[in-house]
Formats: sequence, C-alpha cells, structure tokens
Amino acid sequence: MNVSDLRILVVDSNPGSILLWRQVFGILNVKALMVITDGDAAIDQLYLDRYSAVLCSDQIKCSSGETFAHMARRSPGILAPMVPIFLVTGKPRRRDIERARDLGYTDVIALPVSAGTVVRKLQGALGKPRPFIAAGEFFGPDRRSGVRPPFRGSDRRTRSPRKVRVSVPSEA
Repeated sequence: MNVSDLRILVVDSNPGSILLWRQVFGILNVKALMVITDGDAAIDQLYLDRYSAVLCSDQIKCSSGETFAHMARRSPGILAPMVPIFLVTGKPRRRDIERARDLGYTDVIALPVSAGTVVRKLQGALGKPRPFIAAGEFFGPDRRSGVRPPFRGSDRRTRSPRKVRVSVPSEA
C-alpha cells in the first residue's frame, strides 16, 4: 500500500498535536492532509469530501453531545460513513479502548506515536477492513479483531500443584 496517496483528515485542537501529525505525515509523504480543529467543522467536511482515514483526538466534542464517531457514522448524507476512524489518545486504558470500539471507532492510536505505528494502523484498517455491523444503536466495524484459529497443543493453563511457604505475621 502506498501511504503517500491517501487522503487523511486529522481532527485535533491541540497545536502541539497538530504539529506532530504534520511531521508524521510529512515523513510518510502524504500529500492530501486536512487538519480541522473543531468536531462540527470536521463533520461538515465529511459531507463534502471522501477521506481514506480520519484521526480524531479524544478531546474533540461535537455540539450535539454525540461523539465524533457516532456523528460520522450515523449522520445522513456523509459521503463515506465506513471510513476508518482512529481515536487518538495520550493515556489509553483498557476501558477507554473498549468504549472507543463500542462507539464505532476503528482503532485507537496512543500518543506518543511514530510514523511506523501510523503506517501499521493504516495498513491494518485499509488493507483488510473488518466488516461493518449495523445493529440497534451501533454502527461501525465488527468489534472482534479477527477469528482466532483453535488452540493446538497441550493446555498451557494446567499447572501441577507446588508447595508454597506462607509467613503469617505475629500479633504484638
């Protein structure tokens, strides 16, 4: 995949992060990079243009109170509602990643970031996209990242019992 031919939309209001994204995508020779600092303006841009991928900061809010991914996936008239949307966060915790997945984000990118990480994430999302699911309030990529083959070999979780010495503190 030639990353330099991609059209990338970055939605971030932090000037330091914007500089970082310009440098990362400059290293990758991406020529079509659009940076928008407001969630509502970014949604408006998705009505006008198609992008290969969208990177959205976890600090971005839309005026409607909905998350950026929900608006980008569910708003009628969006040109490409199945575009890969990456949540960019500085402190990813497991519950944040699971919540992002449940909100319809394709993947999470943790800061600090390298050009190699961005390429890997883009190739994973664009090279072999997950099927989209529309069910009730959810519309987004299938939350399961892939089908794992059945485990072959001996059970790794069985252990033989062993004696352990436990010291009990004496009461004073």
